[in-house]
Amino acid sequence: MSKNQSCGFVTEVFQNAIQPGVNYSVLLFINIVFGLLLLTTVTLTVITDFNIHLIFFTILTAGLMVALNM
Repeated sequence: MSKNQSCGFVTEVFQNAIQPGVNYSVLLFINIVFGLLLLTTVTLTVITDFNIHLIFFTILTAGLMVALNM
């Protein structure tokens, strides 16, 4: 992705924050953020020998990600 395309995507996400409804750019941005959060929580869960708090947080993150895409 070039710098122009990247700036266009970010600008589009911020401009759509004040418009009603959700469009493709905002949904893509949310999916990327939640995907990275899910990757982080799974990694931390494995590193900490399956800490119960991180297991719960991973399940919560996955549930929120699924709920936002429905």
